[in-house]
Amino acid sequence: MIKSRLVTFMLSLLPGAGHMYIGYMTKGIHLMSLFFGVIAIASILNMGIIGLLIPIICCYAIFDSLNLCTKLRSSGNNPITDDYLFKNLTFDNRKLVKYIAYGAIILGILSLFSNMLPIFTDYLEQILGREIFTYEFYKNVRNFVVAIALIIGGIVLLKGRKFKGE
Repeated sequence: MIKSRLVTFMLSLLPGAGHMYIGYMTKGIHLMSLFFGVIAIASILNMGIIGLLIPIICCYAIFDSLNLCTKLRSSGNNPITDDYLFKNLTFDNRKLVKYIAYGAIILGILSLFSNMLPIFTDYLEQILGREIFTYEFYKNVRNFVVAIALIIGGIVLLKGRKFKGE
């Protein structure tokens, strides 16, 4: 059955849905997971700057699904292989753990910087004559704990178990 480019475009506004519509389930699930994962990380870490990746993911999903739909239609509906989103990246276990660890440490440091700076400036104001603990302090404690957990988790992954050949 020939898939409609209009329907593909409309569905691809939600990254991954357009790919799933034309039969690329693996790539669609990866795009959808990446899209919602970025939203979750930006929300949990209270870091809106990570949200700048969302338009990039959306544009990629739209253009790639329309391109695949066009290729599928021109090939007479002979499916092109459905592959992973990052098919060119190959990692062995040690490299993958290392990249995840560095990513966790970087996210933790960025989260600390963006979320704790207001607390320290507020704290200085409080020392000069205002209450010491405010609602803002309690609200940002969660962000502090998450950031420290990311940094510690990254360090543990880097120092963690040894792989064969090490």
